[in-house]
Amino acid sequence: MRRDPLATACAHTNTVESFNAAIKRAIVGVWHWFSIKHGDRYLSELSARWNFRRQEPMARVDSILAGLDGPALPWRELTA
Repeated sequence: MRRDPLATACAHTNTVESFNAAIKRAIVGVWHWFSIKHGDRYLSELSARWNFRRQEPMARVDSILAGLDGPALPWRELTA
């Protein structure tokens, strides 16, 4: 474990291994296939899930709803 006085949290290899396992579980259980083209979107979704995992359910919903103000991704761009 690394303790850095300037860091907001301690760094553990267990945390990295746990996030890697979450990626593997998401590919098998949620997405079923991983497209390199949209890899940034997959990982953004997973990192948001990871960051919200300890929030209360209603706080999580509020955070998600607050982030819905961006532009929508058109279907043609998604599938092109």
